[in-house]
Amino acid sequence: MSEEKTTKPLESQTKSKTKACQDLYKILSKPIKEEFLIKYEENGKVFTGYQAQYAINLLGNWHLHCKIRKEEVQNRNWVIAMEAYLTIIWKEHRISIQGHSGMYAKAIANGYKGARTSAFKQCCRYLGIGQELYCEQEDDIIVEEVNEEVTEDHKDIKEKIDKAENIAQLKGLEEKVKGLESKIVLTYYNKKKLTLMQKK
Repeated sequence: MSEEKTTKPLESQTKSKTKACQDLYKILSKPIKEEFLIKYEENGKVFTGYQAQYAINLLGNWHLHCKIRKEEVQNRNWVIAMEAYLTIIWKEHRISIQGHSGMYAKAIANGYKGARTSAFKQCCRYLGIGQELYCEQEDDIIVEEVNEEVTEDHKDIKEKIDKAENIAQLKGLEEKVKGLESKIVLTYYNKKKLTLMQKK
């Protein structure tokens, strides 16, 4: 009897939080109004983004905590890597999202500001904000169906890809994956990347 009493409230809380997350996602994933959209160019391609203020207006009761993971000078410019932890209070539930970003800037202040904004927007993306904008940027994540097996030489890197629990861990393998120049390994890497993005 005592076990029933302690288990039911926990199950009820879990269901309530799941429902709250679903409701929040429906609200936040609505298409962004045109007045908040902005155009920018990256690697010769033009993309559509949105002003951070749009997300700020939507989120309500929230807090952002950032951690610097890298800060160094390269070619007289600052390289900033940052993790962001976005916490939202929604229908009495605390919902936490983690995002990552990197920024390359001449002025360190601009590097910090850009990295913080980028990490914040990544958190927002996992909540559904701007989902309709990101599909165009993910076109370079190529996932092809292959029937071949990974060779013995590449099984170690495949295991590391499989064990990656978040985008940051997976990104740490990117350089090695590209260096192998293996189509099969790259396919596994891209599939895992998409899985982790959707998981968030």
